[in-house]
Amino acid sequence: MIVRPPQTPEEFERYRDLRWKILRAPHNQPRITEEDDAGNNDFPIMVCKVDGIPIGVGRAHFITEDEAQIRSISVEPECEGKGIGTIVLKELEKIVTAKGAKRIIIHARNNAIEFYEKNGYHSVEESYTLFEVIPHTLMEKKI
Repeated sequence: MIVRPPQTPEEFERYRDLRWKILRAPHNQPRITEEDDAGNNDFPIMVCKVDGIPIGVGRAHFITEDEAQIRSISVEPECEGKGIGTIVLKELEKIVTAKGAKRIIIHARNNAIEFYEKNGYHSVEESYTLFEVIPHTLMEKKI
């Protein structure tokens, strides 16, 4: 497997497509909602098989000089439970830590809380409800 940022327009398209497919399409949300909005402060990452097709993606960005947020971790359903999400999470943590993060936050979907807890995050408070049906919890990890 290869772990790296998307590099070509086609790879960015595949990266966004996987995020949309996993996080938005099941809730009848248009694909446009998955465009990156963090600009130059955004660190996208993808895990690919040898053929370059992403099987796991995620991104991070800085909120303040020493606080980063990890977002949109998505894994192809046939690859769930094989450590791909953890690979994405750990790579994003390495990136933001190397750039000065002292705290990482995640607004986790409640069905993903156990995954983040296994990776050293703890719940801070209830966050928001996406699309009126997906409750989130603010989680953090201090570096």
